[in-house]
Amino acid sequence: MQSAAVSRDTDEKPVGPFLARPSVVNLREDSVRGGAATLVAEALNHVIRVISIVVLARYVSPEQFGLLAMVTALTVVAERFKDVGLDIATIQRDGLTQAQVSNLFWINSGIGAILMVLVAGSAPLVVGFYGEPRLWGITIVVASTFLFGGATIQHQALMRRQMRFKTIAWIGVTSSILGFVAAVSLAALGFGYWALVWREFVRAVATAVTSWTLFRWRPSLPSRGAHVGAMMRTGWSVTIYNLFYFLSRNLDQMLIGKMWGARQLGFYRQAYQLVMLPLSLLQFPVNAVALPALSALKNEPARYRRYYREIVGTLSFISMPIVLYLAMHSERLISVALGDGWLPTADIFRLMAFAGFAWPLTCLTGAVMTSFGHNRQYVWLGVGSALTLTFAFAVGNLWGAMGTAVAFVLWTYLTVLPILWFSLRSTPVSLADSVAPAIKPAIATFFTYIITTMVFRALNRMDNITAVAVSLPLCFGCYLLVWAVQPGGRAILVRYLAYATMLARNRSMSVRTG
Repeated sequence: MQSAAVSRDTDEKPVGPFLARPSVVNLREDSVRGGAATLVAEALNHVIRVISIVVLARYVSPEQFGLLAMVTALTVVAERFKDVGLDIATIQRDGLTQAQVSNLFWINSGIGAILMVLVAGSAPLVVGFYGEPRLWGITIVVASTFLFGGATIQHQALMRRQMRFKTIAWIGVTSSILGFVAAVSLAALGFGYWALVWREFVRAVATAVTSWTLFRWRPSLPSRGAHVGAMMRTGWSVTIYNLFYFLSRNLDQMLIGKMWGARQLGFYRQAYQLVMLPLSLLQFPVNAVALPALSALKNEPARYRRYYREIVGTLSFISMPIVLYLAMHSERLISVALGDGWLPTADIFRLMAFAGFAWPLTCLTGAVMTSFGHNRQYVWLGVGSALTLTFAFAVGNLWGAMGTAVAFVLWTYLTVLPILWFSLRSTPVSLADSVAPAIKPAIATFFTYIITTMVFRALNRMDNITAVAVSLPLCFGCYLLVWAVQPGGRAILVRYLAYATMLARNRSMSVRTG
């Protein structure tokens, strides 16, 4: 294999097998294949997470789950500084050199080391904020994960740039399995919340080791004249946005932990994680595929717009019935997954699921702004979203975890159109391009709700496991039937079937030639 290292006099040219951008000729097929590989990997990761949640809920109490959530809700600030957006800069950059990526690697690694020291040093402050001495050791272990994360960022970014999603998939699945084995083993031995803490550590180490092993790019020594200033500016814009965004998105957990204790936070955190499982199953593949694809299409407005509409339509088609099912059967799902001791989670779970209906409309806004280099606009979106969400959480927290969930739902629906309008300005994409592809899935979901509400009354006589087993295929079968009778619905179903057939054919060919 050709070495990734290059001499100093060739550093200013985009060279080497690890730096090239994929061709736009077969971009749709590459995106579908890459998205499918990532989707399969995320599905496996989610299966592991669900099994982990189900098993650990039998060994670890809601209060102990809340202890880890207390720490991670505060360390999210440091987490957003770990990459300082330089992974996005690597993916978005048209021309890329070995010297540039190497310099970014050393910057990310240095920041990771600094954050490890700062987070570990903040342990007394975390303990003082919550008044919980057990958080001291948790904070120290969580801090160590930043060192491994910083050394992995550019490897992951280069893989995403080249759409090597199968490699990323192997890394993610391997890390999840190792973290799962470590957590369940420790929980069975009676380590309590430490099982959750060491799961995060093992996952971080495994991700770093497998990234370096499966993707053989190696950094050169730092060099001057690599011209990373523009990439740093892009990176800092993304970092500032992420800082505001994730700080505000974790403020709910900070407030609940501070004002209402670890137990309520444990219920709230598990409800949020369970709702996000199916949505993040879609979100990670979409973000991984969409940014490099949209960046490659930014000089072709018509293709850019079509690609955007197709992703929004596909996400709406998949996510809306999932969210409907979660909302309708929250108590049964919580009882089956976590046990009756976690039933206070069900009402919060239902509200969070309802907020998920708006998710397909806004999930690509960041990718659109980043692909066009609208850095200042991206920052202002983060600031505005953070301020309004902070206000919503501050008011909702007065009524505990349930009030916080209600505030999040209201904020989601009141801000969705302003966020779309602000994000899509000065791009080929219009507000209608976000809303129109979601109309038919929304109509199909509405009629599915009406039909299944009448049918599911008979399920009240069944036990929870049987009711879930019967209602799941019934709900999604009804959804597809409603789609089939919509005007133009069958044509869309046929197109999705063609995508699935293409994926199966490509997978079969890769198996035969592999």
